[in-house]
Amino acid sequence: LIGYSRSQYLHELVLSTAFFGYGFGLINVGQNLLILRGSSEGRRRQLLSGLHSTYAVASLMAPLVVGFLTDNGWGWRNGFEAFAFLGILGLIVTLFAKDDIDDKVKSDAEVLHRWKKWMPFGVVISLYVASEVVLSSRFVLLNRRAFNATEAEAVLRLAGLFALLFIGRLGFTFFSFSKWSSKNIILVALALSIGANLLGLYFSHWFLVLCGLTMAPIFGVGVEYMALQFGKEKDRVISMVLAFSGLFIVAIHWFVGVLSDIHGIRDAMLMGPILMSVSFVWMCFLPSDKGAVNA
Repeated sequence: LIGYSRSQYLHELVLSTAFFGYGFGLINVGQNLLILRGSSEGRRRQLLSGLHSTYAVASLMAPLVVGFLTDNGWGWRNGFEAFAFLGILGLIVTLFAKDDIDDKVKSDAEVLHRWKKWMPFGVVISLYVASEVVLSSRFVLLNRRAFNATEAEAVLRLAGLFALLFIGRLGFTFFSFSKWSSKNIILVALALSIGANLLGLYFSHWFLVLCGLTMAPIFGVGVEYMALQFGKEKDRVISMVLAFSGLFIVAIHWFVGVLSDIHGIRDAMLMGPILMSVSFVWMCFLPSDKGAVNA
């Protein structure tokens, strides 16, 4: 982040982005693994939902903070420096964290060799993550072009999307929904999200805002579902799946951009419900919560 604020040339910006991406990837994996290792099975779903609710509230708060800073005369370089300070605070906190876990797990190479076991789960999660990226990253542009919204209206609607995403994940944080299996929650949430996404693209933008609520539980519950399936191997498997989803994110950014140039933003964003539909069908063939897979 400090590199961003000091960049004068494109290659400096690209180098800073590479470091940021690598560091953020480690944090993303580490946060999920800390929850998996430090929680009991009965509380795991709630704690994972709590973790992912912070992502939603961060997505809601970040543009508001940036807007506040720019309104008060801050330049974009100062903004990156301010966010770097938050990262430094996080680093200081980790210096006091206690780590006394010495579980023995298989190496990445061994788990990668058994890709047929974890790949189906990786595909389901990665397709969902890609669909969420399609919606959130193109939401403002869609509202400007397809629904003739002003910039302020489009940003406000995006804030509504992230607010409902936060509320939905917060609900799963405080309520266990223990009577519902993880697989069934994911299937119902995917089905509702597909319907809301399609209605939003062709009838009313408010259905797209509603996607924040329907999509809220999928990722956190999905991580818990994989933990149930893979037991002691969950650390390495979930690390692999999260890395695998990163490839989908890169690919979908490029693909939707190309489709937007050819067919327009509305038709390009059909990739969202299409990806979720494939994820839904694939999920139907995965085992129940109790059908553990030996990695």
